[in-house]
Amino acid sequence: MDPSNADQKRTLSLGAPLPELIRRGLTSSSSSSSSPAAAAAAASSQPQQPAAVKTLSDSDRQRAEELKNEGNKEMAAKAYEASIQKYTDALAIWPDNAIYYANRAAAYSCIRKFEEAVQDCNTAISKDPNYSKAYSRLGLAQFQLKGYEQSVEAYQEALRLEPENAKFAADLKMAQERLDAQKAEQEPAPRPAPGQGGRPPFGGAGAGPGGMDMGGLMGMFNNPNLMNMASQMMSNPGVQRMMQDPNFSRM
Repeated sequence: MDPSNADQKRTLSLGAPLPELIRRGLTSSSSSSSSPAAAAAAASSQPQQPAAVKTLSDSDRQRAEELKNEGNKEMAAKAYEASIQKYTDALAIWPDNAIYYANRAAAYSCIRKFEEAVQDCNTAISKDPNYSKAYSRLGLAQFQLKGYEQSVEAYQEALRLEPENAKFAADLKMAQERLDAQKAEQEPAPRPAPGQGGRPPFGGAGAGPGGMDMGGLMGMFNNPNLMNMASQMMSNPGVQRMMQDPNFSRM
């Protein structure tokens, strides 16, 4: 008996025979233990059953594949927005299908939404780490975003999974060349040696045959006084005979 329970006190009040008091006490304890609080406590002590995992039915798989195939047809027709919607609808039914993500990534790349393509490729890889096309399409998207290092890494992984794939090898070669060029552009230009500040008069970047500075030569041609003198010299018969002398050309 709970002394603080007024109902139990009334139930077990004096005036009833002892057997009846015992019966009433047992009934009162049973009813109090079935209170909402007690029921909740009892329920919490029971082990929790894991939530049932929804399995994909055969009809769901079939419908998702139909949507994917419709998306492929839209891709072939270059209706890229429509294909993206078809792949999205297929993913709503079968969200763990890596192929659907990779196909949608290809469609995104066709409309130059390369960030979305990268995201879909990464999701496809998380669903199926051995799906080579997901890495290949990731390499393409990263290449277009000028993330050449990430592109090289993606193509390397695609080629590791399909060593005989000639397209993967060609794409990797192109990405590696771009990466090398990018690194070369980022390297600082060599500093001139002490005492060689400024452009040398001969043999510099603008030097022509014989080491003559073509920039200085062009400046002479733009000088009207020098050109007038040269014209007068060339009109001199003696100079003309000298220019025609074979021995002069060998000097």
